[in-house]
Amino acid sequence: MVLTLPKLLLRREYEVWGTSRDAEMVSFHNLERRGILNQINTVSLNLRDSAQTFRLIQQLRPGEVYNLAAHSSVGLSFEQPVETIEHHSRSGQSSGGNSPYRC
Repeated sequence: MVLTLPKLLLRREYEVWGTSRDAEMVSFHNLERRGILNQINTVSLNLRDSAQTFRLIQQLRPGEVYNLAAHSSVGLSFEQPVETIEHHSRSGQSSGGNSPYRC
């Protein structure tokens, strides 16, 4: 069994939040396939909007923040080097991400 970060946090009884640019339109099929989608709170968040990110962090007041908004494919990062650099540099400017929060 693969124990992903969200599963690990849920096992430890964390309140887990996940973000996506458009959470209402995203299927989150990986979370659904793992049987944990109904245990994770999802919210829309644009990482490039630092004010929105700050407001969300103020609202949730998480004890921990994990930014998992990186390319999941090493091959893709080599195929799209400019986009990869822009993505990592911009996502590093904010404290949140497409990530679970523990509150």
